[in-house]
Amino acid sequence: MARLERLLYLVNLFKVREKVTLQELVAESGVSKRTVYRDLETLSRMNVPIRYDNGYHLAGDVSLPTFNFTDEEKELIGCSLR
Repeated sequence: MARLERLLYLVNLFKVREKVTLQELVAESGVSKRTVYRDLETLSRMNVPIRYDNGYHLAGDVSLPTFNFTDEEKELIGCSLR
C-alpha cells in the first residue's frame, strides 16, 4: 500500500473503530511500527486530531472528501507529502 493510500486508510480506520492498537495498525497496514509512527506523525502535522488512550483514536471529527485520483496524481501528492 502506498503512503498516501495508507494515510487515508488510517483516517478511515479511526473513523469506523473506537480505538485501534499499534499492533492492529501494523497488521492492517502491512508496515513496521516505525512506519506507523511516522504516518501518525504526518497525520498530526496535517491537523488530524489523533490521540492515544489505551489505543489510538480520533479526538475530533474529521471529514474527508471522496478522492478519485489517477495513479499519476497519487504519486504527485505522495511526493509533496515527503
